[in-house]
Amino acid sequence: MLVFVFLGFKELEKENQNIAYLYFGLAILFQPFLKIALGRELWNLVDVVVGIWLMISAFQSDKNHPNNPN
Repeated sequence: MLVFVFLGFKELEKENQNIAYLYFGLAILFQPFLKIALGRELWNLVDVVVGIWLMISAFQSDKNHPNNPN
């Protein structure tokens, strides 16, 4: 949850409001305080989709890093 909040604020600094709100929504979805009952199948789907999206966004941000020689 804290990582999603951090990433949301980083996106706000870059003026990517839509992505920032997506991160904040994921922080709410994955918060540990209140149980959000989505069912096992839907939670599995959410986990896979979010995991894939995080891996893709990590590789894309690595390509856009100023110190990357590529």
